[in-house]
Amino acid sequence: MNEVFVYVEGPSDQLGMRELLADIIEHARNKGNKVNFYTLGGKKSLLNKGPKRAINILRNRPNSWVFLVPDLYPPNTPFSHSSCAELKEEVKKRLWRMSFLSHTRNQEEK
Repeated sequence: MNEVFVYVEGPSDQLGMRELLADIIEHARNKGNKVNFYTLGGKKSLLNKGPKRAINILRNRPNSWVFLVPDLYPPNTPFSHSSCAELKEEVKKRLWRMSFLSHTRNQEEK
């Protein structure tokens, strides 16, 4: 079974995504997969805590998928961005940095 973790900003996003993707969620479940939506309490929390959660999930459940789905607005929260591309690029950088730091710490512990 594969699991899909979708992190969003708040409860209204969670409900909206469940409705919007209801057919896809049902299809995934029929194939034996799980799709769940989780809130992280706002854009700042999603973008600051989300990458670390994603890394931990992927490390412990390698057959999983993790998506961080922030709203585009308000822009420049918690870091400067004016487009979807800039937002995605910053999230990728944060994921890379966190995965690198996590890997380095694991190597030091061995």
